[in-house]
Amino acid sequence: SLVGGLAVTDILHHLAQLNELIADDLPVTYEFVTADNVPEGVKLDRLPDNASETLRIVRIGQYDVCPCIGAHVASTAELREFILLGTNWDPERHSFRLRFKLGVAGNKG
Repeated sequence: SLVGGLAVTDILHHLAQLNELIADDLPVTYEFVTADNVPEGVKLDRLPDNASETLRIVRIGQYDVCPCIGAHVASTAELREFILLGTNWDPERHSFRLRFKLGVAGNKG
């Protein structure tokens, strides 16, 4: 069966990988850089037009690095678990959206 063009087995596989990364307790660190000193490979295309000249670069272990203006945890273990609530595919926008929550499944949190 397909969900937004993806096989359910693929979604479950990626969900398991995501929860493994959370359990790995990767450190989440950040540094401040000026827009002209952004580390190689960091894309700025999703930042708002009014972003500051000083940017915060967030690193999730060796897994990911990106600019961000939001709040962050100190490590991936603080997320506890990624729980997929549902998905939506918008064929007009070619947009796939995930609905999720973070925490422990069931009545534990």
